[in-house]
Amino acid sequence: MKTYFSYSLYIIIFLYLLCLVILSLVLISKVSEGYLLDTLVGIANILIALFTAFAAYSAWMSTKISREQVIKEREISDRAGFFSLLDSLERSHGVYFTRRNRLYHEMITFEERLAIINVIEGETTGANNNIKGKLDSINRSKSGENINLDVKCTEKDVYLNLVDYCKCVMKHLNIRFSSNFESGFFKSKSGYKIYIDDNEKDSFVVTMYEIVSEVLSYHENLFFYNGTSIERSYYEAMLEECFSSFCEYIEETEYQYIKTLPQKRGGK
Repeated sequence: MKTYFSYSLYIIIFLYLLCLVILSLVLISKVSEGYLLDTLVGIANILIALFTAFAAYSAWMSTKISREQVIKEREISDRAGFFSLLDSLERSHGVYFTRRNRLYHEMITFEERLAIINVIEGETTGANNNIKGKLDSINRSKSGENINLDVKCTEKDVYLNLVDYCKCVMKHLNIRFSSNFESGFFKSKSGYKIYIDDNEKDSFVVTMYEIVSEVLSYHENLFFYNGTSIERSYYEAMLEECFSSFCEYIEETEYQYIKTLPQKRGGK
């Protein structure tokens, strides 16, 4: 911006000096013809017009620079506030954001944020439908009904759906769980780690929803995100069974189950 302003100023000064040279030549010519007073008046009028135009241009540029500076300062303040939110989420949920600047630019643009919301809503709705369908298939199979092999599922598939859903949300918002796991974690082939809480085997799903809600609701003047969440009521009664089945047949998936060794206390 400063470079553009400097170039413009140089051009105006150049034109002004060029006009002075031309007017000087005209003055010499007019003086020789005896029209000195008229020539001086003409020169004065031209100079006044030049200075007026230059003053107007300088005022316009100053206003433009000031306005852009205010916008820039607001963006810096807003970015700092958004990063502060991410810091808080990282401390609260044991995660970290790998592309903060990119995520910020996506959040300040209504269209881009809406696109992310639509994707996550689609993933959530799809996961709920898949889980419900798989549980229905399991219950029908347990009741003795013959199930088509193409739709037959086990408890492992239900839990796999939860883990896959969490991984997809992490990818969309560039989130990673930290390496400070107390109970172990699932690790995908692409390197995503999903922590496991022994007391609540699907806590990572709740964590993802809380993070998504906070991030997508940063600018509450646009809207507060209160979107679709995973329906725990579908599988809650079978959660432990689904988890055990997933761990038992995990080699059939892309994940590894890595258990964290208990830490010794007191340095012993």
